[in-house]
Amino acid sequence: MGKKIALHTYEVAHIRLDYLLHSLMLIPLGYFSIAIKKAGNITYYSLVLVAAASIESLHFLIPDRSFNLCDMCANLIGTIIGILLRELLRWQKRIKNA
Repeated sequence: MGKKIALHTYEVAHIRLDYLLHSLMLIPLGYFSIAIKKAGNITYYSLVLVAAASIESLHFLIPDRSFNLCDMCANLIGTIIGILLRELLRWQKRIKNA
């Protein structure tokens, strides 16, 4: 077949590419899930972060996959970036409309 590409061997700004992609992949989870928030802030944020952590935790159940704590941290960072981005945009909108 073709040559396999190992994402963990490439870096972008001294960050492993696979970790960067994990973070980028979960920014929408944090950003768009705020739109459907019904619980209190702490409960809501806790549930979103548990969901992000669970994605990597599923690797325990999938054959030929392995759990990686750094991947889980990258998932959480991406989710937090999405939440902060959404909150920043909501804050700017409130300031503009005031």
